[in-house]
Formats: sequence, C-alpha cells, structure tokens
Amino acid sequence: MTPEEDTGTMSLLQSVLRKFYRPESASASAASATEPGSVSRLHHYSPLMTLLEKRQLLEVINDQTGERYQSMILDVNVVAGLFMLDDLFPANPTAPVQVGDALTLRHHHNGQVLSFSAPVIDIEQAQTAPLYTLKLPKEVGYRQRRRWPRVDLRQPQPLTVRLKSPWSTPWFATAQNLSAGGMRLRIGGNLLDQLHCDQALPLLEFQFNRDFRVRCQARVKGFRFCRRPHRHTQLSVEFVDMPAHQRIQLEAFVSTLIERKTKAA
Repeated sequence: MTPEEDTGTMSLLQSVLRKFYRPESASASAASATEPGSVSRLHHYSPLMTLLEKRQLLEVINDQTGERYQSMILDVNVVAGLFMLDDLFPANPTAPVQVGDALTLRHHHNGQVLSFSAPVIDIEQAQTAPLYTLKLPKEVGYRQRRRWPRVDLRQPQPLTVRLKSPWSTPWFATAQNLSAGGMRLRIGGNLLDQLHCDQALPLLEFQFNRDFRVRCQARVKGFRFCRRPHRHTQLSVEFVDMPAHQRIQLEAFVSTLIERKTKAA
C-alpha cells in the first residue's frame, strides 16, 4: 500500500467514526434498520439495545489492568459492527484505558448475567469526557450466573493443571477454584497478548489421584493480569467436549469437597 493509499484509508476510517459519533444525528442503530439483514442483526443484539434504551449501568473491567469502572452504552451500530460507551468512572489517570485494550462488560438481571469482552478501537474526547468505540462481540446474551457449585482450591494443597495454548505451547497453571463446568486458573507471567474471550484451548488436563483424571478441551471465558502478590494471569475457562459420565463424576467430587469444607468451618 502506498503512503497516499494508506492516508486515504485512515481518512475513510476517521470519517466513518466521526459519523458514528455525531450527537445530533438519529441513533445509528435506528438509522441502520433499512440496511439488508439489519433486522436480524438488531434482534441478535437486542440485549444491548435494551441496555441502551433503558440507560442501564454496566460493570466494565479493563482486562489489561484489572481496573473496574461503571458506564453506559450510548449507541449500537449493527451495520458498522460497533458500539459506543460513555465515560468510565471512577476514572484512574494513572492507568487510563487505551486503544487496543480489551474491556469486559457485565450486567446482572434476575439471577442471570450478560458478560462479554470487546476491544477498544477508538477513543474520542467529547467536551471534557472521553467516549469509547468498541467492536461488537459475535455472541451476546444472558446466562445463569452459576450452573454448577464451585469450590475454592487454593488451600491447603494446590492443584496443578496442564494446558496447551492455541499454538500448542505448554502452559502450567494452578487451580484457584473448580466446578463441573469450568475452573479459574493462575498462570505465571503476563499472557494478555495471547488471550481473547471464547478462544479455544486444545488441551486441559489435571488429576486428583490415580483413578480420577480429567482431560478435555477448554474455552477462555475471562482473564486479567495481576501484579500482586506476584506477576500472573488469572484465567477462567469452560470445559468443552467433556464426556457426560466424567462431568457427573466431577460434579459429585466438587459437592463432596464443598460439604467437607462446610463441616470443617
């Protein structure tokens, strides 16, 4: 691409973003209703449209820093595949959100949670507060907060878990909690540049004893980088392709651990 073509491409992108931000125009989602296929896309993103219309507060987590905020959706453009977030508060000048950061958004409703991660592709200063443009996720919807009970595994003896990255790089992790549906892990170092939500991991393996070994695939559901007590990445995964009998066995094992912990407390 020549410098002239590159400049033209950037100008086009900036023009699209300016149109998306224009406050005096009608809602981008409403304006896009005449576009081919827009009706089905509007239905697909109806949870976000409801949050927009009701001006609901969302929990926002910066996956890179772990900083937590609150914000609201200002617009949804299903044709451009973008949505806009209002100012994040409370603001932290020492760890500002930057273009390229991944934000996890959550909203709780009637015992269910909507949760997804999206990258920030543009930040525009509107008067005194920044506005954030993010890419729409492929899937969005509410789900039950906890389908299976979860047990804390950090004490007394840690459980070692072996994984393979999408590029078959071996990772070794320590389990923090466990359920029949998934687990939360801690891996040394900063792996944020290698992770994204709904990413498939070809192997997850751990065992409690010689007769009880779990081996399956996994899907990334959340992650964040922590600096204390030492630099590590916290990773939440969902078990994939686990045989039904093994899931039942794991559920019974977790229930037993929870019962023992309750009696010991």
